[in-house]
Amino acid sequence: MPSIQTSIDIEATPERVWSVLADLSAYGRWNPVFTEARGWLAVGAPLDLSVLVGTKTRVIGARVLSAIPSEELRWRGPRSRLLGRVFSGEHYFLLTKTSEGCHLVHGEIFKGAASLLLIPPLLRQLERAYVALNVSLKKASESL
Repeated sequence: MPSIQTSIDIEATPERVWSVLADLSAYGRWNPVFTEARGWLAVGAPLDLSVLVGTKTRVIGARVLSAIPSEELRWRGPRSRLLGRVFSGEHYFLLTKTSEGCHLVHGEIFKGAASLLLIPPLLRQLERAYVALNVSLKKASESL
């Protein structure tokens, strides 16, 4: 199955990085990929994530799989079980404490038959977008 994994070192504690990542209402101020997020971070909770695709904003419905403060945030979309069998993405952020702050691993695992057709041509573009998100999260976390 196609997947993307990126990482970055952030000179801020995992707690500080988590505070930025967990503040869904502030995504529009720093997040270049998910320009708006609504919901709450509890296992099973719904999330609505606005993503800029070309010149149009699309809302992706997801469900929180894991929300461990200062350690892990993981969601899967779409929320529809029927559509999820054909195509789904499990998006994750893993935070690890380092001597200088935090190491972030950020990625997505795509599943379903449609992902084999839809995702491979987009992998480089998605990877660049996730790297840009990492850099923005680093900047937001280090400037607190």
